[in-house]
Amino acid sequence: MIRSQQNFQTKGCSIEKIECLSVLLTFIVRRAICGLTTKNYNKFFLSALRHLESKGFSRENIVKFLTAQGSESARLPTDSEFEGAWITAPMYGRRLTPLRVRAVLEAIERKKRQGFHETNHLSDNLSVEHIMPAEWEKHWPLADGEQPTRDEKLQAVFTSEENNARVGQIVRRQRLLNTFGNLTVLTKPLNSSVSNGPYEAKRAALADHSLLVMNREVTRVENWNEAEIEARGKKLFEIAREIWPYPKTKGNFK
Repeated sequence: MIRSQQNFQTKGCSIEKIECLSVLLTFIVRRAICGLTTKNYNKFFLSALRHLESKGFSRENIVKFLTAQGSESARLPTDSEFEGAWITAPMYGRRLTPLRVRAVLEAIERKKRQGFHETNHLSDNLSVEHIMPAEWEKHWPLADGEQPTRDEKLQAVFTSEENNARVGQIVRRQRLLNTFGNLTVLTKPLNSSVSNGPYEAKRAALADHSLLVMNREVTRVENWNEAEIEARGKKLFEIAREIWPYPKTKGNFK
């Protein structure tokens, strides 16, 4: 469902309709990442279709329709809201299914390749991988170099406060694990071979076996930690904003 405009099946579609579909795709992707409801989407999209049939199928008309919506079930998230959700909100298995996370990351990988690589083709055998694994306790100590205790992990389950205390560090780490900054895609055999291992081994495996641009970028980082996750999330967002831009009309700059 989440694809860049050039991947739409365009046979039989006018340029105007393709542009309308592209804007609607941005609407869907942004709302999904921001955790907004899909309730009544069927009625909403029928309303959008009736509007286009009445006013004409054009990018300008669909943008005016979408940006005029103010209800929680139909509003289009701004860049600021989109960025906040992208960088800080847990996505994998939370707001998005693994399949949709994969689709988002694949779209970013294709965007990174434009104009510089021989092919835009990606393997059908890719799956989502956490760079810092969900089961991190054994190989990924906290900032002081120590593993968390069982009691600390239990305390972290019952609080949302993030601070410099060990429990606060655990809370922050658990949130960042499933954000886009810590997610990538790998072939399933490579994914299985590096899944819960230390970063040194994962970094070496990516350098040796992965051809993806986003994975080669990860291998340039010597120590993978929370700061690197947030920094990568910000970089990926800049690309996401290009793929799914806030649609502009005259006088409309969000």
